[in-house]
Amino acid sequence: MPSKRRKTKEVDFCKQTLNPLLEAMIPHIFNLKYRHNNMEFGKDFTFSYFNPLNQRVNVGFQAKWGDIRGSSTSLIREIVDQIKVAFKVPYKNKPDDKQLYLNELYIVCSGEFKNNAIEIIDKARARVSLKFLSKNIRLMANISKVVPKVMRVLMMRHLFG
Repeated sequence: MPSKRRKTKEVDFCKQTLNPLLEAMIPHIFNLKYRHNNMEFGKDFTFSYFNPLNQRVNVGFQAKWGDIRGSSTSLIREIVDQIKVAFKVPYKNKPDDKQLYLNELYIVCSGEFKNNAIEIIDKARARVSLKFLSKNIRLMANISKVVPKVMRVLMMRHLFG
């Protein structure tokens, strides 16, 4: 279980860094929702976009504060469990909406992935679309405050190829 301090830092990271960054990507993404609470089920943020074939893609962001090390077995276990839950448990944007399932999940950390953490998580993920973003995300968020249009283009290229 993460410490109270780590959880507080994670909430700040979501609100001060990730939320403005994702908001800068609107209208290219839609149904952006911050879900960080006891019922998030491995999804701190959810949003959708249409791929080049005009198919809806549902995306989740799982935010983590600090570095993620391969030697941090309890944190790695927590992330792997959250990945499994994120894809298994549907979500709704509004109470009367239909249930949605994730197509992609990003593990986003404010620090770095170190000591083969990505490889360890990747082995345990069981054929789901999983991507990783690290410390450069804070730089992107700061740029987005100054030049939102340029940032939107850069972030879209980074996330969606």
